[in-house]
Amino acid sequence: MRLIQYNSQKYTDISGKDVAALTTTIDNDCINWIDVEAAEEQVVKQIAAYFCLHEMIIEDILIQDHLPKLEIFENHLFFTLRMLYYNSKDEELNEEQLSIVLGENYVLSFQSGIEGDVFDNILADLKLGKGIIRKEKTDYLFYRILDAVIDEYFNILELLREQIETLEEFILSTPHPSEATVGQILELRKKITLVRKYTIPLKDIVSKLKTADSKFINPGTITFLQDISDQLLLLNTNFETFREMLKDLMELYLANLSHNLNRVMKTLTIVATIFIPLTFVAGIYGMNFENMPELHWKYGYFIIWGIMLLLALLMVYYMKKMHWFE
Repeated sequence: MRLIQYNSQKYTDISGKDVAALTTTIDNDCINWIDVEAAEEQVVKQIAAYFCLHEMIIEDILIQDHLPKLEIFENHLFFTLRMLYYNSKDEELNEEQLSIVLGENYVLSFQSGIEGDVFDNILADLKLGKGIIRKEKTDYLFYRILDAVIDEYFNILELLREQIETLEEFILSTPHPSEATVGQILELRKKITLVRKYTIPLKDIVSKLKTADSKFINPGTITFLQDISDQLLLLNTNFETFREMLKDLMELYLANLSHNLNRVMKTLTIVATIFIPLTFVAGIYGMNFENMPELHWKYGYFIIWGIMLLLALLMVYYMKKMHWFE
C-alpha cells in the first residue's frame, strides 16, 4: 500500500501497511492517491471507513469477478474494470480486478493482485513533473489510470496479432498441419473472447461516464474520456477482425485436412482400381473346377502372370492419360 501526494509544487510517495498511520499524513491541499495491491478485506474496510465510502463499494471491491461497472454517489465516484497482462512464462493472459474511487481530492485504487500493475508511467510522470498531470485535478489522474489499462490492452492486441499472423503463415506453408494447430486456433479464440468480455462493456461505461452529471468529472476531461472511448472502439473492431481471421484459419485448416484426405482416398482408389481386374483374373483361376484347360498348360502360370501384368500396365497408362495422378 502506498500514498502518493502531489500538486504543482509537491510530490511525496509513502509506503506502509498501517492504514491509520498512512491516512494521518493525508494533505487536503494535495491530491492524495492511495494504491493498494492484493487488497485485503480489513484494509479495504479501514480505508472505506476513513473516506466514508458507501457499503456497496466495499462489497464490489471485495468481489473479484466483476464486469466493468460505474456507480456515481454524492461524494465520490466508483469505477471497476479488469487489468489484463500477458504472462510470457506460460503464454497465458492473466487478469485482476482494479477498483477506483474518485473523490474531490483523492483517488483510491484497489488491485486484487500484485503482478498486473500498469502504473509505472503514471508514477514516473508524477515524480518528474512531466506533462500536465500535477497541474490537473483528480479526474485527470483517473483518466491516466484508465489510459494505462487500455494501453496494456493494446499491447495484448499486438501480441495476439503476431501470434495469429505466425499461425496463418504456418498453415499456408505446411501441407500437412497437425491437430495441434486446432488447439492453437481455439486457444487464441479463447484469449480474444476473454478480452472482448471486458472491452465491450467498458466502452459502454466510458460513454456513460462522459455524459454523467458528476461534479468529479470536469468538462476538460471529457475530451480525454472521448479518446478512451475511441481507443476502446478500435480495440473492439480489431478483436472482431481477429475472430473472423481465426474463423478463416479454421476453415483453411479444415480445407487442407479435407484435401489431404482426398489425396489419400485418391491413392487408395487408384490402387484398388488397378487390382480389380487382377483380382478378377486370380478369382477365375482360383476356382476348383476340374475342366479348366489352362490349368494343364505348360506355361499357363506364366501366361496368367503376363496377362495380369499387362492389365496393370494398361490401367496405369490409362490413368496417366486421364491425369489421375496429378
